[in-house]
Amino acid sequence: MAHLSFDDRIGLVFLSLSVIFVIITAWRFREFRTAVRRLAVVMIILMIALVLLHFPYDFDTPSAAAKAFDDEKYYIKEFVGEAAPEFENFPELHQQIKHEVASFVERHALKKKHVLDIGAGTGYLQDIVDDYTGLDIAPAAQRYFHKRFVAGSATALPFPDNEFDAAWSVFVYEHVVNPERGFMEARRVVRNGGLFFLSPAWNCPTWLADGYEVRPYSDFSLREKLVKASLILRTLPAFQAYYRYPIRALRLLSAYSSHGPTKLRYNLLHPNYSNYWEADSDAVNSIDRFEALQWFLSRGDECLNCSLQRGFWFQDGPLILQINKRQ
Repeated sequence: MAHLSFDDRIGLVFLSLSVIFVIITAWRFREFRTAVRRLAVVMIILMIALVLLHFPYDFDTPSAAAKAFDDEKYYIKEFVGEAAPEFENFPELHQQIKHEVASFVERHALKKKHVLDIGAGTGYLQDIVDDYTGLDIAPAAQRYFHKRFVAGSATALPFPDNEFDAAWSVFVYEHVVNPERGFMEARRVVRNGGLFFLSPAWNCPTWLADGYEVRPYSDFSLREKLVKASLILRTLPAFQAYYRYPIRALRLLSAYSSHGPTKLRYNLLHPNYSNYWEADSDAVNSIDRFEALQWFLSRGDECLNCSLQRGFWFQDGPLILQINKRQ
């Protein structure tokens, strides 16, 4: 409500009070109570169905190694650096990211520290710190760097333990097969007490690969037209929250009951490597922000930009983590 004016807030309060008054007044009628109970049952059943549908059943497996190799070959072969003309908002997005990372560096006095950029791409963040190392899966990215560049995989970082004072990774892990392995590698190379700025594209939808949001209805079959029409509802934050928060509550209960490090769970996606219809059409997984937060907290790390409560309710935004390695 922070963006609402005072008059808007007063109006919202009066509207809420009016709704409460109507409900209290109508509750004395049996028909109303019956309708409310039936609606509650329907809503609970719908919530259970959505939770079962969207629950993160997937996790890292050894069998994914072959797929990871194929995906890495794709990125090595197809890397071009510049965004396609139809994605004109990329420069603006890069400026926003530079501002966020620069603020992170300034707030934590990292300007002179030894820092790793995981999934560095074109190296547009390399001048934010002095002692910079950029890592990307594509050796062809080397041409964009005037600072240290290393070609390598996020799941097998070619650096010794505790090499860096801090690391950051922006819009990378949604493209990483076995992302938990990637998180483990990031923790390994960051020293005890070091910082990790983690900002993948959280909760990538399944429909990105087919470009449902950007392609016309004429491109699709009848079934696919229905899928596209359903996005009017499925893209609403309120609808997503309806199943996402119950899933988070279940995962939190699981974390408390395990009394140890949690396993990272996520939803596998079917990436589209033929047509990049929209951002993250080539994403291979969908990770929830709270799931990632729990993974780090259960290993003794600390979130510097969120309490547990804020982490539970927030759906987007980076995690700024202090790595605390247990002795």
